[in-house]
Amino acid sequence: CLAAVTTLLLATSCAASSIYYADDADGGYYADGASYDSYMSDWNKDWAMLSGRFYQPKCVDIPSNLSLCRNIGYTQMRLPNLLDHDTIAEVTQQAKSWGPLLGIRCHPDTKLFLCSLFSPVCLERMIWPCRSLCEDVKGSCEGYMNKYGFPWPEMLRCDKFPLDNDLCIGLQNHNKPDDTVCEPCNKPETFEGILDNYCSAEFVIRIKIEENVLSGGEIKLTP
Repeated sequence: CLAAVTTLLLATSCAASSIYYADDADGGYYADGASYDSYMSDWNKDWAMLSGRFYQPKCVDIPSNLSLCRNIGYTQMRLPNLLDHDTIAEVTQQAKSWGPLLGIRCHPDTKLFLCSLFSPVCLERMIWPCRSLCEDVKGSCEGYMNKYGFPWPEMLRCDKFPLDNDLCIGLQNHNKPDDTVCEPCNKPETFEGILDNYCSAEFVIRIKIEENVLSGGEIKLTP
């Protein structure tokens, strides 16, 4: 993820930033030093009007409770994000449902793809995921989602993303996902690990496990 972000930062380093920074109780400021009035007179409002709502883009710190995009390689994200979420509360609430997909490890670039939408890097212009990135992640993960009754959502329809070019986020890992059981699954549970998983889960089911068997790269549990 960090390599992809670094490439994008270098590609846009010569552009003058017009991003609005938060915590602006008395007017705020802009990275290029422009005033609020001059900024709003020049700003292309089409970006924010795509959904029929008007929100000026701003940079905000990625919150610690946005576990989906923890350690993504940068510390600030753009709001509204690329899924048209305009508050941090909305972002974190919507992102929670995607946490289990990372745990499945269906594709090594799942986190890169999802976080490019939920917490896009704060640059002057929007940087979308490339269509090939979406298609590769979808091809590896859609079957798992269908298995648990979650179809690939319309908001992640791959044909709405740009074809590969220098201004979209492309695949970083072309290899197939590893079929072996993830390393943490082979380690004994700790109290800290159980507590961390419990607090980040949407729901928790308490059961007594009689037997666990490693088969075909998966751990099968028998209650």
